Amino acid sequence: MGYKFPGWVVRLKNSKLDEAKIKSFEITIRWYLSFCNNEEITISNDSARFFIKRVTLEKEANEFCVKSWKAALNWYFTECKNLPQWHKDIICLLRVRHYAIRTEKSYIGWLGRFSQFCNEEDLLKVPLYSVSGFLDDLAVNGRVGYSTQRQALNALILFYREIVGVNTDSLKSYTKGKQKLRIPVVLSKEECHSLFNVMEGTMKLMAQTLYGSGLRLMELTKLRVKDLDFDRGTLTVKSGKGDKDRVSVLSEALILPLKEHLKRVYTLHTKDRNDDVGPVYLPDALSRKYKNAGKEWLWMWVFPSAKLSEDPLSPGVIRRHHLHEKVLQRHIKKCGALAGINKRVTPHTLRHSFATHLLENGSDIRTVQSLLGHSDVKTTEIYTHVMKKPGIGVKSLLDSYDATAIKYIFQAFALL
Repeated sequence: MGYKFPGWVVRLKNSKLDEAKIKSFEITIRWYLSFCNNEEITISNDSARFFIKRVTLEKEANEFCVKSWKAALNWYFTECKNLPQWHKDIICLLRVRHYAIRTEKSYIGWLGRFSQFCNEEDLLKVPLYSVSGFLDDLAVNGRVGYSTQRQALNALILFYREIVGVNTDSLKSYTKGKQKLRIPVVLSKEECHSLFNVMEGTMKLMAQTLYGSGLRLMELTKLRVKDLDFDRGTLTVKSGKGDKDRVSVLSEALILPLKEHLKRVYTLHTKDRNDDVGPVYLPDALSRKYKNAGKEWLWMWVFPSAKLSEDPLSPGVIRRHHLHEKVLQRHIKKCGALAGINKRVTPHTLRHSFATHLLENGSDIRTVQSLLGHSDVKTTEIYTHVMKKPGIGVKSLLDSYDATAIKYIFQAFALL
């Protein structure tokens, strides 16, 4: 399985194991799950064996420790095979409705936390009113923000409406997390150029595409060859946030570098076909409708991974997936520091910068809204707060004084 099953903590604490062993098992399992997340590998028997070998060498562990680790992971995978019915039902529902794999993981994670909060493995037995207590705990003790609490609520509403089959309209009386206005981090044009100057190769091309087209990180990684239209200078985002399609601008400066990049990708694609590697993942039911489409060049990822890996939705199927987003995240963060930029530089910072710079150059806010894929123009309006000349370009009052006047002002403050 590609992710942890949510009820393992409750099941472990309610097991017949003694207290010391329960604590030891929990520490080992959490260590292993964190290892899989950091190394970006699938949770499986093979990765568990790899984990034990790695930590045995790193820690120079004795036989007793290794035996204890193996026992903990053996317990974990044994329990994984006996998932509760609600867990199977919610996965089935999410996949039938074509929810993104990340949404699936997130929702199941929230249901797991709810199960742990209620100390009940079988969520079908938990009454609806327990949800309010959980949401209160998230806001008061967990101090989560409004959007995080809302995501947990959405997962629980879906579960109770569709799996349990109860009306959830009564879920209104709970402590709501504080909703705050967050000003996005934006790079200046000079800082963007400084960042790109310390980057090279595919990472530079990806970063420039983020900035040049205003894409979200996952929209970039999921680009396919057919989504690029060099003649029209456009780029099509398929199934973006909210499962919506949109068209964005493709920078003329990137057309030649992208064409050169695709020549190298085509060589990799040809090798995969000669080696009979599994077809690339296709959305929805296209793989059944068009059985050979996943082997065609136009469906190939624009930025494929250098390694083959197992498909988390189809265990046992080896494919070439797109480049993992964390690779670009880490590289941009590193290059931001190398460029001497004293801001938090992430892939999304480049999207913020794209929107802000367009508005500063006089682009209409509705056009920017369309390019970004925002449902509400109010979301786009946040960028007017960080423009170089927000609003009508109001000048600071201090700028109306000459140098002599400013000198006397500071002297006056010094005497106070």
